[in-house]
Amino acid sequence: MEYPLELTVNLEVFQLPKGAATASRDIAKKVGVSEEALLELTLFRGNGGFIVIITSANRRLNLKAIMHELDNNWVTYPNDEEWGDLGVIDRNNPFAIASDPRVTMFIDALLLKQKEVAFQASGGRAIKVAMNGLVIGTRAKPLGGISLPKRFF
Repeated sequence: MEYPLELTVNLEVFQLPKGAATASRDIAKKVGVSEEALLELTLFRGNGGFIVIITSANRRLNLKAIMHELDNNWVTYPNDEEWGDLGVIDRNNPFAIASDPRVTMFIDALLLKQKEVAFQASGGRAIKVAMNGLVIGTRAKPLGGISLPKRFF
C-alpha cells in the first residue's frame, strides 16, 4: 500500500502597510528577524531550466562565484515570455517557485546560520518561516561564496 508523502511547513504571515514601498529593514523589524534574515530571490535561465538563487536582502550576488559553483556555461535573466512559461506565480515566494520541476534552487550558505527567515510576498504580505522549513520545502542546495556585502565602507 502506498502512502503519500505530506510536508507541513509552519509559517507566519504579516500584513505590510499599504501603498508605500517598504524598506528591507522595516520589513525585518515588522516580522521580528534581522535584516540578514530577510530573503531576496534572483531568477536566472540556464542550460537546463531555471535557477533561483536565495540570498540575504542586504547582500549582492557574486556572479563570478555563481557561475563557477554551478559549472554552468551561461545564465541570463528570463524575458517576459519565459516568465510566462512559469505561469502565474509569486516571484518573491520561494515555495511557489520551487513547486515548478524546471526550477533548481540554491541558497547562500551564510543564510543557514539564521534560525528564522522572512520574505516579502505578493499582496502586501511578509512571510516568516524557520530556516529548516525553507530548505526542506524548497529543496534548496547550499552554495558558499555567492554573495558579497551590498555596501562597501
